[in-house]
Amino acid sequence: MNKIAYFFGSMLLFILAACSNRTADPSNTPPPEPQVGLAEIVAIEVLPTAQGAAQQRILIQGNLPSSCTILDEVAAERNDRIFSLTASYSQASGVDCINTPVKFDKVFELGIEGLDSGIYTVQSGNASATFNLSASIAELEPKAEGPALEPQPTESPASPTAEPPTAPAVVPVTSDCVNKAAFYADVTIPDGTAFTQDEKFTKIWRIRNEGTCTINPDYSLVFAAGDPLDGPLSSPMPAIAPGQTADISIDLAAPNQGGKYGANYEFRDPNGNRFGVNSNGIDYIWVEIVVNWGGSQAGTTETTTSAVVPAPSNCSFSENSGYLDTILNLVNAARSAEGAAPLAANSALMAAAKVHSIDMGCNNFLDHTGSDGSKARTRVIAQGYNPSYAAENIYAGATEYGADAQGAFNWWMNSPVHRKNILNPRPTEVGVGFVNVPGSSFGGYYTMVFAAQ
Repeated sequence: MNKIAYFFGSMLLFILAACSNRTADPSNTPPPEPQVGLAEIVAIEVLPTAQGAAQQRILIQGNLPSSCTILDEVAAERNDRIFSLTASYSQASGVDCINTPVKFDKVFELGIEGLDSGIYTVQSGNASATFNLSASIAELEPKAEGPALEPQPTESPASPTAEPPTAPAVVPVTSDCVNKAAFYADVTIPDGTAFTQDEKFTKIWRIRNEGTCTINPDYSLVFAAGDPLDGPLSSPMPAIAPGQTADISIDLAAPNQGGKYGANYEFRDPNGNRFGVNSNGIDYIWVEIVVNWGGSQAGTTETTTSAVVPAPSNCSFSENSGYLDTILNLVNAARSAEGAAPLAANSALMAAAKVHSIDMGCNNFLDHTGSDGSKARTRVIAQGYNPSYAAENIYAGATEYGADAQGAFNWWMNSPVHRKNILNPRPTEVGVGFVNVPGSSFGGYYTMVFAAQ
C-alpha cells in the first residue's frame, strides 16, 4: 500500500507541476525591450566653426534601418588625433514598420577645447573628414613648453626644425565675393518624365555662375526638400568660374510605388551658406517625375473610401497655425496679382488637408494617394464637402533647411503644375494643412486643397 500511495502521490505532484507551467500568468511576462542598434554613417562633413570656439560642428549623413526607427544620439571616442563616431537608434518592439532604409542627417558639436593644434580626423566606417585645429583654439589650455619663439623676418629661411604649415580643410569664402547662380536648362529628365518602378536615371541641370565667387568641388549640391529619390543628400559641384556655365548631375532612382514625385536642390558654399537660383538667390532647382503603377490601374480611379485616417498611436506631431495663415495670404496675394478672385478658407477643406498631412507624416510617405487609397476628392467628400471641382498641392521638407511656409509657397510657384492650381480661377475655397513629425523622412508635411461646390 505504501508503494502504491507513493506512486500515485508522485504522479499527482508531476501533474500539478505540469499544469502550473501551462497556466503561468502572462501578466508576469516583462514587456518587450525596445530594439536598439547602430545606424550606418555614409558621409561626414566638417562645418565652419567660429574662430576660438570650443566646439567643432560636424554634419553626418546616413541610413536608419526602417521607417519606425529614431536616431537617438551621436557619440565620439577620441584616440590621439582620430575621433571615431557612432550613431545609435531605437525602435519600439512589436511595431509594424516598412523595412526600407531611411536617410538622415544630423549636425552635432565635437569638443575640441584644450587639444593640440594640427589636423584631426573624424571617421566612421568608410566615411571620414578632417579639420585643422588652429593654435588660437589650442591655446585655451596653455602648455609649459618654454618661451614663444620670436617671429622671423619674411626674407629669412624657415627653421629646419619647424613643422610645415597645414592647409585648413575648409576653404573660406571671402566677404568680397558673391554666390549667385542661374538655371539655364534641364539637359535630361524634363518635368513629368515617366519611369517604371525602381528605374534608375541621371538628372542633369545646366547652371551658370552669375556671382563673383568661383564655384569649385568644395561647394555642394544639397537635397533641400521633397523625395530624395534614393539619391545622395550632398554631392560636390564641378568647377564653374564666374560667368561660365556647366552641367551638374546626380544619380537617382524612381520609387517602388506609382505616383508623382519631386526633389528640390540648392547649393552650399564651403562655409555652409546655402543659396539658390534666380534673381532672389533662394529658389530651388528640381526634378519632377511620374512613376507608373506597373501596368495596373491602382490609385488612378477615385473611390468612396473614407479619407479619415487616424494618426498611428505611436506618432507624435506638432502643428503651426502661423504657417497656414502665411500660405493663405501668399496664395491670395499671388491670385490678386494675376486678376483671380481670392480663395476663402473652408473648415471642411482645412480638415481634409490636415488629415492628409498627418497621414503622410505619420506613415512616412509623400503622395497624393493616401495610405487608405483615398484621393483628394474623396478626402474632401469624407469631410462633408460636395465638390464640383477639387485639386491638391503637397510638399515636404525640413523646416530648419528652408521648408517653412514661404519655402513651400516658393516651391509651388516655381512648379508649373502647382502654380497652375494656385492661380486657377475655377476654385473658390481652399484648405491648408501642416504637421511636423520628428523622426520622419522629411520632417514637415504640407497639403493644400482647392475646391468649388
